[in-house]
Amino acid sequence: MARSVPPPPASSDGPGPRAGAILAAALLAVDGEEAVRRTLVEEGRRLHLPGETLDLSRFSAVHLLGAGKCAPEMAAGAWSALPIGPAGGVIVGPKGKAFSRSGIEYWPGGHPLPDEGSLAAGRAMFDYVTRRIDPADLVVFLLSGGASALLALPRPGISLRDKVALTRRLLALGVPIEEVNAVRRELSRIKGGKLAAAVPGAALLTLILDDIPGGDPAAVGSGPTLPPPPGTPSARRVLERYDLWADLPPSLRTTLSAEEPPAGRGAVWQRSLVVGSAGIALAAAAREAERLGYSVRTLEVAGRGEARERARDYASILRREMALARRTGKDRALLAAGEWTVTVRGRGRGGRNQEFMLALLTELGDTPGPLLALSLGSDGIDGPTDAAGAWIDAGTLARARQAGLDPVRFLTDNDSYSFFARLNQLLVTGPTRTNVADLRLFLLEGASRRRKRNGEPS
Repeated sequence: MARSVPPPPASSDGPGPRAGAILAAALLAVDGEEAVRRTLVEEGRRLHLPGETLDLSRFSAVHLLGAGKCAPEMAAGAWSALPIGPAGGVIVGPKGKAFSRSGIEYWPGGHPLPDEGSLAAGRAMFDYVTRRIDPADLVVFLLSGGASALLALPRPGISLRDKVALTRRLLALGVPIEEVNAVRRELSRIKGGKLAAAVPGAALLTLILDDIPGGDPAAVGSGPTLPPPPGTPSARRVLERYDLWADLPPSLRTTLSAEEPPAGRGAVWQRSLVVGSAGIALAAAAREAERLGYSVRTLEVAGRGEARERARDYASILRREMALARRTGKDRALLAAGEWTVTVRGRGRGGRNQEFMLALLTELGDTPGPLLALSLGSDGIDGPTDAAGAWIDAGTLARARQAGLDPVRFLTDNDSYSFFARLNQLLVTGPTRTNVADLRLFLLEGASRRRKRNGEPS
């Protein structure tokens, strides 16, 4: 069985085996391969889905398609679980990964912005759907975060260069990702359910590894097989809101103003299932923490906001929780998920998780109480660094002072990576085989565990 590995200790002192075990449980619960394998339960050529059973004997062939950062891992799970081997398919994922099975093509795309590889992947996917699938077939589509960039096929009249340039402008303006994706959908021939519309009458099952906590799963990867979430604004409305419409090249304005013709007959049966999410990861983490003797509280599953501002909120929560742990003597584990934003004003390096931990350190200061806190990207990536995140404990601030490191100065320069690298307190996990947003863990020791750790009688 493929297993996600826990984040290795960043130094000989921590973050320690208990934190590693809790995170390992969380990541394993949403491992791309295992999540798909658990979902595709087959017995007697009948596929048992939640609330529904699919008779596989009525399909002439099964096709395996997928796009996203974790598409290769999800494809491995589907390949091993499906009783009738896929007749073929197309898997689109990041460069550096691969999926090699008979009849399956692997196309690497660009991320975080689409490139020529993304365009080639989009053409290959669209051609496969429109030419290789028959009405009597079943299509299994595997979707994970990152598909918006990895899989690209602009509408006729729109060049990849224009699409990338417009996406860059939207991101540079700090436009919320929901509105960026609204524009992406209308620029594309395959996003926003258009790929499903191109399926010629077959059945379509979409399995989703959800990286948008608290959002609509249709937003993952801009939803190639799912219609836009209710209330999605038009591309023109978004572009006018940010004063970009009038500056668009005429070809873009013309295309976005024109109604798109139907893509095809469309799938006759559709079902979508979320196989992994931040909520599933936190539930597994909670079970493991309880097994280790912690009293568990989940703070939030879909947290958003500026990293520094949320660090202030969390410092207030942690002060109260540490006081509770001291008063009751009980060990406590606090769990949270979601993704922060970072306004970059300095010249340093870091990511949203590292920045959050550095800001939290400055907010907590010399607050008393045994504490281990960590935050990491569940995919093993935090910003443009090789770290997934960082950790702090009750001795971090003292070690920083001893090393002559001023956390406020590093925070001002957005240089959280350098700060934690100097202290050997980065979390470097490598690829984790999943992508369900950021995860956070806070372990607070009560009196009993402190006495046990210090060799005192409890």
